[in-house]
Amino acid sequence: MVLRYHFKLPHFCALHDIPAAAFSVRLTTTVRWLLCLTFLYQFHLIPVQFEGANRTLTALKISHLEQLNSKIFALLSTLFSRLKIEHLIKQIGISSQGIN
Repeated sequence: MVLRYHFKLPHFCALHDIPAAAFSVRLTTTVRWLLCLTFLYQFHLIPVQFEGANRTLTALKISHLEQLNSKIFALLSTLFSRLKIEHLIKQIGISSQGIN
């Protein structure tokens, strides 16, 4: 069974001036659930990377979010095993010391 799934990414779309409807792909049910579970798992881990009081994803700078967005979307077409948020954060060079 193949479902049509629409990514609703207002932040990414606003950054790149792309209508949200442009992100429409055909995914099998299994892949759709894998994507959902992967994102839920990974975004749950992001605050753990920034130890200390009130260090959350909202504390990231806009430039860091833009870099994460571009890395995530570049890797969506590759192996999902490489889509590790904590790896991307280290690769970009974001550290808890750089967050104010």
